[in-house]
Amino acid sequence: MNVLPIRLKMLRKQLKFTQEDVAKRASTTIANISGYESGNQTPSSPMLLRLSNALNCSVDYLFGRSDEPRYSPEQSHELENERPISVHELVERYTILMDDGDALTKEEVAEMLDYIQVRRKMKEKR
Repeated sequence: MNVLPIRLKMLRKQLKFTQEDVAKRASTTIANISGYESGNQTPSSPMLLRLSNALNCSVDYLFGRSDEPRYSPEQSHELENERPISVHELVERYTILMDDGDALTKEEVAEMLDYIQVRRKMKEKR
């Protein structure tokens, strides 16, 4: 019996995540998450890793090889450094340095973000 779909859905609901939440955290689409949960699709190995990180569980748990869903506190701490963070959290938590060692000001970071948004909008229009 394939436990992956059952455990994906169960963990998502325990964490009170929507399929959209998991999709964003795992950098995929809602359709893919729905397909994985229904058993109609099988995630690739890289996607399995992203799903396990998004749901803070081990791949072994997702496959039914372990009945302990959560990482140990030591493993969770290590994974914290790999989770996606927002740009705003990045700016608040870290000083961003240029190659010459000078720190960017908050105004310069805001200009960079504005530039990136404009570029993304230009690409969408193509």
